[in-house]
Amino acid sequence: MGRKCQDQLEGFKEWAPTVWRILMEQDYVKSHPAALEYALLYGVVGVGWRLDPGHAVPECLEEYRKGHEATYKDASSPVPLALAKMKPGDLVWFMAKPKKKGNVLARVGEREFKEFNLLQGAFTEYVLYIGLVVGFWEYQNTPLAQLSDMISVVPILHLRAFTLEKSEGKWKVKDWGGFSPEPGDEERVGQIAERFEQRGTISRLVNPEELTEFSKRVWYQLVYRRRAMFRPPSDLPPFGL
Repeated sequence: MGRKCQDQLEGFKEWAPTVWRILMEQDYVKSHPAALEYALLYGVVGVGWRLDPGHAVPECLEEYRKGHEATYKDASSPVPLALAKMKPGDLVWFMAKPKKKGNVLARVGEREFKEFNLLQGAFTEYVLYIGLVVGFWEYQNTPLAQLSDMISVVPILHLRAFTLEKSEGKWKVKDWGGFSPEPGDEERVGQIAERFEQRGTISRLVNPEELTEFSKRVWYQLVYRRRAMFRPPSDLPPFGL
């Protein structure tokens, strides 16, 4: 391995992200009709907790904090403030679960949200996604964000990681998505998947050292292997010739 490649690998080892998991349900019957679709289409993870309509749109977290206290007087621990702890360079896992049949447009009756048709029927299996946080907390209050209950968000770059199934109470990986697993990796995926069965919208992963290194390895491999898929063949002339 050349010096340049070794330098790149050392930089990867020094990367010390906080690793999170966030629940974004896609229940068309209850109050979150399209949260996961919104996240995948617009490159964010997030939650709701919209301020009163008469409140000014907050431009910073402190303004949101004050508005939140006025809107939700009985909420002592607002979830968006936990979301705001995510910082660029962190990693976040989220999951698509098998969803109920039905068309979100028929449920809400809003023609302007037709872009959600792109994802209808997409969630027939458990799918784990991993995202790299690339910005800071934002307050979005568009009609589409309101419909999706995705008001407080953090921008990410996301990749589809693994397809899972649950059998006899245990999580198993059906498709590694191009990732090269090492011994113990299926158990690590199971630990992450189990976190989506626990209460709490946002949390840091337990067993942080082991799962942090695993999450870094997943992101690193998937990014570089999928990037290689789009490289032009070596026998093509340079662009512009």
